[in-house]
Amino acid sequence: MSSKTNSAPLKFTGKASESEDEDEEVTTKTTSLNPSTCLQKNIAGKLSSKFMAKVFIKEKNNQRLDNLHKLVCNYSSKKDADKLIKAIIKTSVKSSILYRSELFNEDELQLIKEFQNQFRLFAESSTKLYQTNSKDEQSVLIRVLKECQNLSHKIISTHLANKYHAKIDFIFDSVSNLQFIEQIFDPLSKANRLIMKEVVDDLNSQFLADNSF
Repeated sequence: MSSKTNSAPLKFTGKASESEDEDEEVTTKTTSLNPSTCLQKNIAGKLSSKFMAKVFIKEKNNQRLDNLHKLVCNYSSKKDADKLIKAIIKTSVKSSILYRSELFNEDELQLIKEFQNQFRLFAESSTKLYQTNSKDEQSVLIRVLKECQNLSHKIISTHLANKYHAKIDFIFDSVSNLQFIEQIFDPLSKANRLIMKEVVDDLNSQFLADNSF
């Protein structure tokens, strides 16, 4: 059995946590949505997170979410882990619908490419931190996550309601928490070490397989 430290729990924002059990709004700043896209967004808001994950999220990403859930459980609690994963799923699903409906303009598509590049840097930094557990690499990882956070805001800025900006902050503020990063990369934490090995191996194998995420 893994033992939890006395680290402070993840800092969940009120807006993100309070909306977890509410029906999702179809509100969007984009006025050109066709009826089918509006229906998809409406349906996605009412379906369970587990069902949405199966439909919209690739299997490899499901495994990553499972591992993140385990890491947050070890750090804080199952309740916090559930809230974080639900926020990730709901934001990912809405973004996926926008992408599949070709609603992102050229500038936003370029931002998505930049996000993908940052995610590759995240994979590289995670590998280095797993191997070295250096303070400098912790700073690099946090900086990359913050850049992903900023890009996420820009990508959805003209499409989704303000509560999705709150979810983005909630997600990235949680995973870039220094205490959280210190614990999950701690080489003396046997339970987290096994999970992080799987995470790092998965990210690297995917990167080598098709150079994409």
